[in-house]
Amino acid sequence: MNALEILVIRWNAAQLRPYPPYEESIIRSTFLDAGIDAAKDLVQLYSAFGGMDVPDADEWRLWPLHEVTDQKSEANEFGFLFSDYLISCWEFHVKPNDSET
Repeated sequence: MNALEILVIRWNAAQLRPYPPYEESIIRSTFLDAGIDAAKDLVQLYSAFGGMDVPDADEWRLWPLHEVTDQKSEANEFGFLFSDYLISCWEFHVKPNDSET
C-alpha cells in the first residue's frame, strides 16, 4: 500500500465527505489554465480524492478544483495554490519540478 492509499483510507475513516475524484483531463486542464502542467503525483492525488470542504484531523485541507480555479489569480513564481493548513494560516502552492513531481 502506498502513502496516497493510506491517506485516502484515513480521510475516508474520518468521514470527511470528500468531493468525488476527478478525471485526469479535468485535473490537467484546471492547472493548465494557470500555466502549470500537472505532474503525475498531483494527477494521482486528485484522481484518488477530489478535495474536501473541511480540514482533516491535522488541520490540512486539499481544495476541490473549483476552489483551485477561484485562486487562479494568486498564481505567482512560487506556483499555484491548491491547499491550506489551519484555515489558511499556511497556503500551499504546487510548482512542478519535472513531469513526475
